[in-house]
Amino acid sequence: MIVVMKSICHRQLLLLFVLLALSAAGCNQGLYPLDRADIFWRAIQAQDADKLRKSITAESRQQNNLIKNILPVGQVSLGKTVIDGDRAWVDTTVEIKAEKSFPIPLKTILLKENGLWMVDYESTVATLSSASELATVMDSIHELGEQFAKQFNEVLDVLKKNIPQVQHELEKLEEHIKSQIPVLKDSLEDLARKLEEALKRPPQDSQAIEI
Repeated sequence: MIVVMKSICHRQLLLLFVLLALSAAGCNQGLYPLDRADIFWRAIQAQDADKLRKSITAESRQQNNLIKNILPVGQVSLGKTVIDGDRAWVDTTVEIKAEKSFPIPLKTILLKENGLWMVDYESTVATLSSASELATVMDSIHELGEQFAKQFNEVLDVLKKNIPQVQHELEKLEEHIKSQIPVLKDSLEDLARKLEEALKRPPQDSQAIEI
């Protein structure tokens, strides 16, 4: 019985050592690409530049205004992760904040540096940068919206200014129509009387022609 107990304890200790070794190996490898991508986008959402710099590659940290250089980001969804050697990417859907928010599909690109997965900032946010085609289109739409609103307000102001004049013209037209009603009534009565007399008049006999 004692031998059996020692054998079980030995196996348990061995299993514990294996688990500790695997855990240590996992810690040495650092975060998985998906975890790093999640930290990266949370930092962008919170506009936390310090936390963002800790999630990106050394080359990316050389840039200034990491937060201000991209469009405002709302909700972020992370999908499938693909690892190819020292390079990985995570399928990502980013919501762009606007008057009518819309989703943009992209890939969060990660590179392995010193055994750690770090986000390649420039490659990841290229679509969302303030100098991107998307930003240019959004600026154009915003500008068109402002122009339309300005023109609409100008037309509305003109209408408001002319309302009294239009109302006055309508009143004049109404008075003219009312003044013409008796004349129209007399004309209709005269026409009805003439029609009635024409219907009562006997038809004239046609003259016969002798041959």
